[in-house]
Amino acid sequence: SVVATDLDGTYFNLLSMRVDERQSQYSLEFRASASLARFDYVAGIFALRERAELLPVAGVGQDVVYACGCVYTPQTRPRTLFPQRELGSASYAGYAQVTLPLAARLSSTLGARVSQDRKRVDARMVLLDPDSLEPTDRSIATGTNRDRWTSVTWRAGLEFQATSDALGYVSVAKGFRSGGFNVRPAINLVNLGLNAYDPETAVTFEAGIRSQALGNRLRFNGTVFDTDYRGLQLRQQTVVAGVVTTLVENAARARIRGVEVDVAGALGAGWTVGLALGALDPRYRDAGRVAGLTTATPLQRSPRHSAAAWLAHERSFSTGRLVLRADYSHRSREQLQLTPTAWDQPGIGLLGARATWRGLKDGWSLAIFGTNLTDERYRVAGRATLLGQTGFAHSIVGMPRQLGVQLELSL
Repeated sequence: SVVATDLDGTYFNLLSMRVDERQSQYSLEFRASASLARFDYVAGIFALRERAELLPVAGVGQDVVYACGCVYTPQTRPRTLFPQRELGSASYAGYAQVTLPLAARLSSTLGARVSQDRKRVDARMVLLDPDSLEPTDRSIATGTNRDRWTSVTWRAGLEFQATSDALGYVSVAKGFRSGGFNVRPAINLVNLGLNAYDPETAVTFEAGIRSQALGNRLRFNGTVFDTDYRGLQLRQQTVVAGVVTTLVENAARARIRGVEVDVAGALGAGWTVGLALGALDPRYRDAGRVAGLTTATPLQRSPRHSAAAWLAHERSFSTGRLVLRADYSHRSREQLQLTPTAWDQPGIGLLGARATWRGLKDGWSLAIFGTNLTDERYRVAGRATLLGQTGFAHSIVGMPRQLGVQLELSL
């Protein structure tokens, strides 16, 4: 696949990127499960292998090099470099989980997983042709890195079936994200800057209730959680030894506490309504060695509040069924980069609607839908931390208002 990005956002080819990515992978899993007299269990093994080749062209465009009013002789034309990378990874794991009855309404779930992840990166910098800016076969520098990480993760929980319509639970679980490498090579960095970063671990404590009442006409779910992160992997665009690069580093520690509530009910005459609310309290406990980070820095992409509501109506006819649905979602201010900038996304609400006709026979449906009906302008990503170094900042905007028709057939 080929991905192209205009980083300067202007009519001229000043700063651009094109990536030709070639990737292949395969995975294999064997799993066994059974329900015996006293317990339920599941166990299995998993393997994954992946290989990718990245051939990007990034840097100053021809409009700067050759149309800026400068005159270069063949001997003095600026040298433009091209990074080529090959990435490989393999993951192997074995896991098992068992649910044991402890009393008439009380059970316990215990599980564990042993994983090993192996990764490698090989990179080289080659010269671009000064006229076409296409890569040549002349290699200037090479770099490589390899490593492996082994983890043991687990989960332990208690479930209490208070009634046939109410379940309460508590659990604690440990998760793991393997380490990796910074794969943006830079010519003036040792080993092209292909430095490794450490694994990230998280321990989550969670308690909740899942319930329904009034003959399944009312549903209430609630969850509270506290997640403790160690070695949190953070990505930022920064300058290292005078080179603009994307760097992944480990923050020492962070935690996210939160609560989620989900309520849905039937109003009668085919009407149903739902509401979901969420609140987060994210913060760093230790900034580690990440430049520009303090314990007072807000966490990236962690809006403190979120809400969603929907209203639906369903009506049956002799020839089919009509389903009408409207939904609204809102989230508070979202910090798009590692540290706050003027390019962060303020609170945003999105409205959508859908009307679906389902035929009683032949398994077909026809829907008319609309998303972002109020045509809100909002960002889903962006970069502005290097505005002073590069002179550019850019945003990736969310989808505008969309109207469409969808036909589904079951053959």
